[in-house]
Amino acid sequence: MPLFRNVRSNGVEPVLECLGWDKYWVEHSQGDWGLGTPSQALTWGWNSFRDTVLYKTRYLFLTEPDDQSDSGRPDHIPVRHVLDSISNLVKTTNLVTTVDPETSLFRARVSVDGQSYQSFSEVSVPPADKTTAGRMNPAGIPYLYAAFDEETAKAETLFNSRRPYAIAELKTKHTLKVLDLSSMPSWPSPFEPDRYNERHEIGFLHRFQREISKRVSKDGREHIEYIPTQIVSEFFRHRFLNDGKALDGIVFPSAKNEQGKNIALFASEHSEVERLLYLKSIQMLR
Repeated sequence: MPLFRNVRSNGVEPVLECLGWDKYWVEHSQGDWGLGTPSQALTWGWNSFRDTVLYKTRYLFLTEPDDQSDSGRPDHIPVRHVLDSISNLVKTTNLVTTVDPETSLFRARVSVDGQSYQSFSEVSVPPADKTTAGRMNPAGIPYLYAAFDEETAKAETLFNSRRPYAIAELKTKHTLKVLDLSSMPSWPSPFEPDRYNERHEIGFLHRFQREISKRVSKDGREHIEYIPTQIVSEFFRHRFLNDGKALDGIVFPSAKNEQGKNIALFASEHSEVERLLYLKSIQMLR
């Protein structure tokens, strides 16, 4: 009893009043306790999509037949519809934003054979035939990766290398439209029943953010682990439109610097990079 007195003295009587056996904060899963919540449906759908493209079929997942045991359930999202579900979620939670003109972006490149980099093209996207798989790009399809601060650019690129390296500061030429996965919306309160679905959708987005930005060991399997996020990025590059316009790239949290964030620009040739950015400076460092 003293404990409850202390609780009441802290002004949380409404919490205690909601704990009665005959009271509910929100309706659960359309009133059916046998169904998963909206966040569970999204998570199960993403997990099924990830497992399908990793271990079953990589290029024909859109034709993957539905699981008959789950078919027709309102908490089931078939693999072929997962990207559309994420797309709808991006729109309803306003995750498309802009990067202002004259924003600084930083890119690091380790010197090969003592080479000194001086020109924009030397710190731009690599040739397609030398492009390895990255977090957002498949092998052979370059994207331009950059960070919003110099320390993050170094952390993402240099690792333990003791070779000379270049730090390039790039500037955006005009406003860029991007999918921003670095800043998630705040969670609605559970005391707002009319925001029940929104709370679950945002909960999934927080888990999705951790999934796409998690560390991947450089053990030779990174090209496999990146496949789900590569497919997501290609979807947002080629299929997604916001107000009738395509995106310029994706902003995502750094896996190497907790406070940092990166951008993957959908530019596969240097001429495309030059349309978006200009070179401000290059420094060769050791």
